[in-house]
Amino acid sequence: MDFYLDAILAGKILGSGIGDPPGAMQEALGSDYLDDLYKGIKRRDYGLIEFAYQNDNGWVCRGVSIQVHRLAGGGADLVPEPVLASYGAFGRYVELDGVVEGLHGRGVGEDMIQRVAGRGFDELRIASCRATAFAVNDLNCERGTKPGIGDVWTISIS
Repeated sequence: MDFYLDAILAGKILGSGIGDPPGAMQEALGSDYLDDLYKGIKRRDYGLIEFAYQNDNGWVCRGVSIQVHRLAGGGADLVPEPVLASYGAFGRYVELDGVVEGLHGRGVGEDMIQRVAGRGFDELRIASCRATAFAVNDLNCERGTKPGIGDVWTISIS
């Protein structure tokens, strides 16, 4: 849980994030990634974590996504080694209520947390943070190879 809370509150992954060049992420996470270029956006996929870059006189990170749902299929090997070394093993599911409890434990008051119900997903937004957590709210979704109701699907930092 600490990894997710650190990412949400700091808006960074192991010290790198929005505004940084690809080299900063490579220094933090290593070279085991896949690059994909589409419509002027470079996506660097580290498995659990994806970075989106725009070329503004050099590639610059404009978004970070933690693809929590990928772990549900047993994809523990999707966690980059430097993240494992810093945070230990990752579970297959992350409950949104657990994220809220963790935020409270780090001093984030209820008045700073906004929950927005959506179609298929709920959003959790924290005032003054650049992160949004999306959780499954579809009653037909059960835990298995995908997250179930109340589980975090992804965390987006922008």
